[in-house]
Amino acid sequence: MLVVGEKETRRISPGYAKTADHPQKLADVLKHLPWWVKTETYVGDGTRGLLSNEPLGPAELAPGTAGTDSSGVWWASSDCGGRPAVHVMWLAYPYDRIVADRLEALFRAYVDDATERRGCTGVTFPEKADFARS
Repeated sequence: MLVVGEKETRRISPGYAKTADHPQKLADVLKHLPWWVKTETYVGDGTRGLLSNEPLGPAELAPGTAGTDSSGVWWASSDCGGRPAVHVMWLAYPYDRIVADRLEALFRAYVDDATERRGCTGVTFPEKADFARS
């Protein structure tokens, strides 16, 4: 998991607060709501039962599928040595909004690296429209 440090949060937060519908107080972000991103790859049996964090109806992060949901979860699929793989990126709110213009590049870089290191093939990414929706 990567967390935005205090110095960067203090630098970014004022600009975000000016444009946000519901800005968070800097003190609250630093103490209770850190901005973070987490990536994980699940292979084989580890892909069973994966769900997003969507409170109104979690999405199934099933092998062979790819997408995103409003809870800041992105996923892609591939085949790693004959076993299904699901590559997942979680982003904390509102960090997903702050880096929205970089999400596709960030996610693709993670998946490309993860699949290359594992020798995976047949990568399925979310549709362009999914990235634009974020």
